[in-house]
Amino acid sequence: MQKRQSFVPPEGVRKAARRGLDLHRTYGKGGAIGTIERAQRLAKGEEVTIATARRMAQFFETAPQIGLAKAGEGPSAQRIDYLLWGGDQARLWIETLLAPGPMEKAAGKPIECSVTKVDAELGIVFGYAIVCKIDGEDYFDTQGDHIPEDSMLEATAEYMAGDRMAKVMHRGGPAGQIVFGFPLTDDIAKAMDVEIKKTGFVVGMKPSDPEVLEKYRTGEFTGFSIGGSRQAETVVEQ
Repeated sequence: MQKRQSFVPPEGVRKAARRGLDLHRTYGKGGAIGTIERAQRLAKGEEVTIATARRMAQFFETAPQIGLAKAGEGPSAQRIDYLLWGGDQARLWIETLLAPGPMEKAAGKPIECSVTKVDAELGIVFGYAIVCKIDGEDYFDTQGDHIPEDSMLEATAEYMAGDRMAKVMHRGGPAGQIVFGFPLTDDIAKAMDVEIKKTGFVVGMKPSDPEVLEKYRTGEFTGFSIGGSRQAETVVEQ
C-alpha cells in the first residue's frame, strides 16, 4: 500500500534521537548546539522542513561509520552524533523521502508545468505538465530532453496513484495538489475522436493557499513543478 508523503519523523527516528540525547547528557560527548536542537525536535516528532531533510541527507552522505565504545569511556562522540541525527532509521527515511518520484524518473529531473489557464472560481490552475509531441513531431525541451508517450503513460499512472503534490514555482515543500490529470496520446485522442496538436499530460493544480492562487491569477506566478515520492513508516528496533 502506498502512503502519503510525510515529513514527520517515524517512531524509529524519534527513538534514536532520544537515545542520542540521553547519551549526550550522560557522557557529555557529541552534538553541536544546532545538532542538539535538531535532535530535540526529532525526538518530539516535529515535522522537518525540506531544507532540514536535505541537510540530514548531506550528513549521512559524509558521516563516518558509527564509532565503537571504548572500555570505561562509553560510546564514542561519533556514535552519539550519529544517533542525534536519527541513526540508521533516519538515513533510510531521508533516502526514501528525497528519492525521485515516477515523474522525475521519467524526465530525469523535476517536471515543470507552465500555467495556461486559471479558474479563479474553482481555485485551480491548468497546464501541460509533460509535452510529448507537437504537430506529430517529438518534442524536445530547452535542455534537449524528450519524454515518449509510453514513458509518460507509465509515469503518470504511478504518479496519480500516489501523492499528486505540487510545488509553486519550484520553491519549498508541497503547496498544492493535482486534482485533475489526463494523459493525451495520439492513440487516446484518436479513440476519443479528439483532434489535438499537442500530446502529453494535462493537469489541474489546486493551490492550498488563496494568496498563491491570486498570484497565479495576476500572472506573478507562471508555473509549478510536480513530482514527489512516497514513504511508508518502518520502525527498526535499536
